[in-house]
Amino acid sequence: MSSGVRPDAVSPTQRGHAASALKNPGARPLPQSHGAGEQSQPAAPARPDSSPASIQTQLGRTAQYILQLLQSQPQAPATQGRQSLIATAPSAASPTAQTRAPSAPALTQQIQQALRQEVRSSGLFYESLLSRDLAGQLADRTLLQQQPQNQQPEQIQTIVRQQLELLGSGQWEWRGELWPGVELHWQLHRPTDETTDQNHADVPADERPWTTQLALQLPRLGELHVTISWSAAQLHLQARAPENTLSLLRPFLPLLHERLAALAKQLHIELQPLSQDNPSHDPDT
Repeated sequence: MSSGVRPDAVSPTQRGHAASALKNPGARPLPQSHGAGEQSQPAAPARPDSSPASIQTQLGRTAQYILQLLQSQPQAPATQGRQSLIATAPSAASPTAQTRAPSAPALTQQIQQALRQEVRSSGLFYESLLSRDLAGQLADRTLLQQQPQNQQPEQIQTIVRQQLELLGSGQWEWRGELWPGVELHWQLHRPTDETTDQNHADVPADERPWTTQLALQLPRLGELHVTISWSAAQLHLQARAPENTLSLLRPFLPLLHERLAALAKQLHIELQPLSQDNPSHDPDT
Protein backbone atom coordinates (compact mmCIF):
# COMPACT_ATOMS: atom_id res chain seq x y z
CA MET A 1 0.00 0.00 0.00
CA SER A 2 1.61 3.24 -1.11
CA SER A 3 1.75 6.19 1.26
CA GLY A 4 0.26 9.50 0.26
CA VAL A 5 1.78 11.64 3.01
CA ARG A 6 4.12 14.56 2.41
CA PRO A 7 7.89 13.96 2.52
CA ASP A 8 8.14 16.09 5.68
CA ALA A 9 5.41 14.19 7.49
CA VAL A 10 6.21 12.42 10.75
CA SER A 11 7.27 8.86 10.18
CA PRO A 12 6.75 6.13 12.81
CA THR A 13 9.55 4.47 14.69
CA GLN A 14 10.40 0.88 14.02
CA ARG A 15 8.94 -0.33 17.32
CA GLY A 16 5.55 0.86 18.48
CA HIS A 17 4.98 2.26 21.96
CA ALA A 18 1.77 2.97 23.74
CA ALA A 19 0.65 6.51 23.15
CA SER A 20 0.56 8.75 26.21
CA ALA A 21 -1.88 11.57 26.70
CA LEU A 22 -0.81 15.00 25.51
CA LYS A 23 -0.39 17.63 28.17
CA ASN A 24 -1.78 21.02 27.13
CA PRO A 25 -1.67 20.03 23.43
CA GLY A 26 -1.15 22.83 20.97
CA ALA A 27 -0.78 25.52 23.64
CA ARG A 28 1.80 28.28 23.29
CA PRO A 29 3.74 29.70 26.29
CA LEU A 30 2.14 32.82 27.68
CA PRO A 31 4.17 36.03 27.27
CA GLN A 32 5.90 37.16 30.46
CA SER A 33 5.10 40.61 31.84
CA HIS A 34 7.93 43.09 31.81
CA GLY A 35 8.53 46.03 34.05
CA ALA A 36 8.90 49.62 32.93
CA GLY A 37 12.01 50.31 30.94
CA GLU A 38 12.48 46.69 30.06
CA GLN A 39 12.49 45.76 26.44
CA SER A 40 10.59 42.63 25.52
CA GLN A 41 12.48 40.17 23.38
CA PRO A 42 10.61 38.12 20.78
CA ALA A 43 10.19 34.56 21.90
CA ALA A 44 12.23 31.99 20.03
CA PRO A 45 10.12 29.65 17.92
CA ALA A 46 9.46 26.36 19.65
CA ARG A 47 11.28 23.42 18.19
CA PRO A 48 9.28 20.28 17.66
CA ASP A 49 10.26 17.44 19.90
CA SER A 50 11.76 14.73 17.75
CA SER A 51 12.09 12.15 20.49
CA PRO A 52 10.53 8.73 19.84
CA ALA A 53 7.94 9.30 22.57
CA SER A 54 6.87 12.58 20.96
CA ILE A 55 6.60 10.97 17.53
CA GLN A 56 4.42 8.23 18.90
CA THR A 57 2.07 10.67 20.65
CA GLN A 58 1.48 12.42 17.33
CA LEU A 59 0.05 9.19 15.92
CA GLY A 60 -3.41 8.11 16.92
CA ARG A 61 -3.88 4.76 18.58
CA THR A 62 -5.65 3.44 15.50
CA ALA A 63 -2.76 4.47 13.25
CA GLN A 64 -0.25 2.80 15.59
CA TYR A 65 -2.33 -0.38 15.58
CA ILE A 66 -2.48 -0.40 11.78
CA LEU A 67 1.29 0.13 11.48
CA GLN A 68 2.02 -2.70 13.90
CA LEU A 69 -0.43 -4.92 12.04
CA LEU A 70 1.21 -4.19 8.68
CA GLN A 71 4.61 -5.03 10.15
CA SER A 72 3.46 -8.28 11.75
CA GLN A 73 1.48 -9.43 8.67
CA PRO A 74 3.10 -8.02 5.49
CA GLN A 75 0.54 -9.81 3.33
CA ALA A 76 -3.07 -10.52 4.11
CA PRO A 77 -3.92 -14.23 4.18
CA ALA A 78 -6.76 -15.46 2.02
CA THR A 79 -10.15 -15.94 3.62
CA GLN A 80 -10.52 -19.61 4.47
CA GLY A 81 -13.74 -21.43 3.64
CA ARG A 82 -15.54 -22.89 6.63
CA GLN A 83 -16.94 -25.89 4.75
CA SER A 84 -17.15 -27.34 1.26
CA LEU A 85 -19.35 -25.39 -1.13
CA ILE A 86 -20.90 -28.68 -2.26
CA ALA A 87 -21.37 -31.45 0.29
CA THR A 88 -20.60 -34.26 -2.19
CA ALA A 89 -19.02 -34.56 -5.62
CA PRO A 90 -21.49 -33.82 -8.45
CA SER A 91 -20.94 -37.25 -10.05
CA ALA A 92 -21.36 -40.42 -8.03
CA ALA A 93 -20.44 -44.03 -8.74
CA SER A 94 -23.83 -45.67 -8.36
CA PRO A 95 -26.64 -45.18 -10.95
CA THR A 96 -29.12 -44.43 -8.17
CA ALA A 97 -26.96 -41.61 -6.88
CA GLN A 98 -26.54 -40.24 -10.38
CA THR A 99 -30.30 -39.99 -10.89
CA ARG A 100 -30.55 -38.00 -7.67
CA ALA A 101 -27.68 -35.68 -8.57
CA PRO A 102 -28.73 -32.05 -9.13
CA SER A 103 -28.91 -30.66 -12.63
CA ALA A 104 -26.21 -28.31 -13.90
CA PRO A 105 -28.27 -25.10 -13.34
CA ALA A 106 -29.20 -26.23 -9.84
CA LEU A 107 -25.60 -27.09 -9.07
CA THR A 108 -24.44 -23.71 -10.36
CA GLN A 109 -27.02 -21.94 -8.21
CA GLN A 110 -25.92 -23.95 -5.18
CA ILE A 111 -22.28 -22.92 -5.68
CA GLN A 112 -23.31 -19.30 -6.23
CA GLN A 113 -25.34 -19.18 -3.02
CA ALA A 114 -22.54 -20.85 -1.05
CA LEU A 115 -19.94 -18.36 -2.30
CA ARG A 116 -22.27 -15.44 -1.52
CA GLN A 117 -22.68 -16.76 2.01
CA GLU A 118 -18.91 -17.09 2.39
CA VAL A 119 -18.48 -13.44 1.42
CA ARG A 120 -21.28 -12.17 3.66
CA SER A 121 -20.05 -14.09 6.71
CA SER A 122 -16.32 -13.42 6.23
CA GLY A 123 -16.23 -10.54 8.72
CA LEU A 124 -14.84 -8.09 6.18
CA PHE A 125 -18.11 -6.15 6.10
CA TYR A 126 -18.83 -6.30 9.83
CA GLU A 127 -18.71 -2.52 10.32
CA SER A 128 -21.15 -2.00 7.46
CA LEU A 129 -23.61 -4.46 8.98
CA LEU A 130 -23.17 -2.87 12.40
CA SER A 131 -23.84 0.60 10.99
CA ARG A 132 -27.00 -0.60 9.27
CA ASP A 133 -28.13 -2.28 12.48
CA LEU A 134 -27.61 0.89 14.54
CA ALA A 135 -29.56 2.85 11.93
CA GLY A 136 -32.43 0.37 12.12
CA GLN A 137 -31.91 -0.71 8.51
CA LEU A 138 -30.97 -4.35 9.21
CA ALA A 139 -34.12 -6.43 9.17
CA ASP A 140 -32.46 -9.69 10.29
CA ARG A 141 -29.65 -9.54 12.87
CA THR A 142 -28.75 -13.20 12.34
CA LEU A 143 -26.05 -12.38 9.78
CA LEU A 144 -24.52 -9.81 12.14
CA GLN A 145 -24.45 -12.32 14.98
CA GLN A 146 -22.77 -14.90 12.73
CA GLN A 147 -19.79 -12.67 11.96
CA PRO A 148 -16.45 -14.05 13.25
CA GLN A 149 -15.92 -10.87 15.32
CA ASN A 150 -18.76 -12.06 17.55
CA GLN A 151 -17.85 -15.73 17.59
CA GLN A 152 -14.05 -15.84 17.24
CA PRO A 153 -12.50 -12.60 18.56
CA GLU A 154 -8.99 -14.02 18.18
CA GLN A 155 -9.33 -13.63 14.40
CA ILE A 156 -9.79 -9.86 14.56
CA GLN A 157 -6.19 -9.04 13.63
CA THR A 158 -6.33 -11.27 10.55
CA ILE A 159 -9.68 -9.82 9.48
CA VAL A 160 -8.48 -6.23 9.90
CA ARG A 161 -5.42 -7.01 7.76
CA GLN A 162 -7.71 -8.46 5.09
CA GLN A 163 -9.89 -5.36 5.26
CA LEU A 164 -6.85 -3.12 4.69
CA GLU A 165 -5.88 -5.23 1.68
CA LEU A 166 -9.40 -5.03 0.29
CA LEU A 167 -9.51 -1.24 0.71
CA GLY A 168 -6.03 -0.71 -0.70
CA SER A 169 -6.03 -3.06 -3.69
CA GLY A 170 -9.69 -3.86 -4.24
CA GLN A 171 -8.87 -7.58 -4.23
CA TRP A 172 -10.79 -10.36 -2.50
CA GLU A 173 -9.13 -13.77 -2.09
CA TRP A 174 -10.77 -16.96 -0.86
CA ARG A 175 -9.48 -20.51 -0.45
CA GLY A 176 -11.60 -23.52 0.33
CA GLU A 177 -13.10 -26.70 -1.04
CA LEU A 178 -15.45 -26.88 -4.01
CA TRP A 179 -16.41 -30.30 -2.71
CA PRO A 180 -14.48 -32.54 -0.29
CA GLY A 181 -10.96 -33.10 -1.59
CA VAL A 182 -11.14 -30.50 -4.40
CA GLU A 183 -9.41 -27.23 -3.48
CA LEU A 184 -10.62 -23.96 -4.99
CA HIS A 185 -8.73 -20.65 -5.06
CA TRP A 186 -10.92 -17.65 -5.91
CA GLN A 187 -9.78 -14.07 -6.51
CA LEU A 188 -11.97 -11.08 -7.28
CA HIS A 189 -10.48 -7.76 -8.42
CA ARG A 190 -12.28 -4.45 -8.28
CA PRO A 191 -11.31 -2.22 -11.22
CA THR A 192 -9.05 0.64 -10.12
CA ASP A 193 -6.93 3.21 -11.93
CA GLU A 194 -3.83 1.14 -11.15
CA THR A 195 -5.23 -2.18 -12.41
CA THR A 196 -7.14 -0.90 -15.44
CA ASP A 197 -5.40 -1.59 -18.74
CA GLN A 198 -5.05 0.94 -21.55
CA ASN A 199 -8.11 -0.44 -23.36
CA HIS A 200 -10.35 0.69 -20.48
CA ALA A 201 -8.45 3.80 -19.34
CA ASP A 202 -11.06 6.18 -20.80
CA VAL A 203 -14.03 4.16 -19.54
CA PRO A 204 -15.84 5.50 -16.44
CA ALA A 205 -14.91 3.67 -13.27
CA ASP A 206 -18.40 2.23 -12.76
CA GLU A 207 -18.32 0.70 -16.26
CA ARG A 208 -14.90 -0.92 -16.09
CA PRO A 209 -14.86 -4.72 -16.02
CA TRP A 210 -14.50 -6.70 -12.82
CA THR A 211 -12.07 -9.60 -13.01
CA THR A 212 -12.43 -12.90 -11.21
CA GLN A 213 -10.02 -15.84 -11.28
CA LEU A 214 -10.67 -19.45 -10.33
CA ALA A 215 -7.99 -22.09 -9.92
CA LEU A 216 -8.80 -25.68 -9.06
CA GLN A 217 -7.57 -29.25 -9.47
CA LEU A 218 -10.36 -31.54 -10.65
CA PRO A 219 -10.20 -35.34 -10.26
CA ARG A 220 -10.72 -36.09 -13.98
CA LEU A 221 -10.00 -32.81 -15.80
CA GLY A 222 -6.87 -31.99 -13.81
CA GLU A 223 -5.61 -28.44 -13.34
CA LEU A 224 -8.00 -25.74 -14.53
CA HIS A 225 -7.65 -21.94 -14.42
CA VAL A 226 -10.57 -19.69 -15.37
CA THR A 227 -10.31 -15.91 -15.74
CA ILE A 228 -13.48 -13.87 -16.28
CA SER A 229 -13.51 -10.17 -17.10
CA TRP A 230 -17.05 -8.85 -16.98
CA SER A 231 -18.76 -5.53 -17.59
CA ALA A 232 -22.13 -4.59 -19.07
CA ALA A 233 -20.46 -4.12 -22.45
CA GLN A 234 -18.22 -7.15 -22.64
CA LEU A 235 -17.66 -10.55 -21.07
CA HIS A 236 -14.35 -12.28 -21.69
CA LEU A 237 -13.86 -15.81 -20.38
CA GLN A 238 -10.53 -17.58 -20.66
CA ALA A 239 -10.01 -21.20 -19.59
CA ARG A 240 -6.48 -22.56 -19.29
CA ALA A 241 -5.91 -26.28 -18.88
CA PRO A 242 -3.83 -29.15 -20.29
CA GLU A 243 -4.57 -29.98 -23.92
CA ASN A 244 -6.35 -33.25 -23.09
CA THR A 245 -8.72 -31.30 -20.82
CA LEU A 246 -9.38 -28.68 -23.49
CA SER A 247 -10.33 -31.43 -25.93
CA LEU A 248 -13.08 -32.45 -23.48
CA LEU A 249 -14.31 -28.87 -23.07
CA ARG A 250 -14.49 -27.88 -26.76
CA PRO A 251 -17.78 -29.74 -27.53
CA PHE A 252 -19.49 -27.64 -24.81
CA LEU A 253 -18.48 -24.25 -26.27
CA PRO A 254 -21.80 -23.72 -28.16
CA LEU A 255 -23.78 -24.44 -25.00
CA LEU A 256 -21.57 -22.08 -23.00
CA HIS A 257 -22.07 -19.34 -25.60
CA GLU A 258 -25.83 -19.84 -25.44
CA ARG A 259 -25.98 -19.55 -21.64
CA LEU A 260 -23.67 -16.52 -21.37
CA ALA A 261 -24.84 -14.52 -24.40
CA ALA A 262 -27.46 -12.55 -22.45
CA LEU A 263 -24.96 -11.30 -19.84
CA ALA A 264 -23.11 -8.78 -22.03
CA LYS A 265 -23.27 -7.11 -25.42
CA GLN A 266 -20.06 -8.82 -26.54
CA LEU A 267 -18.96 -12.31 -25.54
CA HIS A 268 -15.52 -13.83 -26.01
CA ILE A 269 -14.64 -17.36 -24.86
CA GLU A 270 -11.06 -18.52 -25.16
CA LEU A 271 -9.46 -21.91 -24.50
CA GLN A 272 -5.73 -21.78 -23.95
CA PRO A 273 -3.31 -24.66 -23.36
CA LEU A 274 -1.72 -24.53 -19.94
CA SER A 275 2.04 -24.36 -20.20
CA GLN A 276 4.94 -23.23 -18.07
CA ASP A 277 6.21 -21.18 -20.99
CA ASN A 278 4.35 -18.47 -22.86
CA PRO A 279 1.36 -20.41 -24.26
CA SER A 280 -0.04 -19.75 -27.69
CA HIS A 281 -3.72 -19.00 -28.18
CA ASP A 282 -5.97 -21.89 -29.01
CA PRO A 283 -7.25 -21.58 -32.61
CA ASP A 284 -10.59 -23.19 -31.75
CA THR A 285 -11.84 -20.46 -29.44
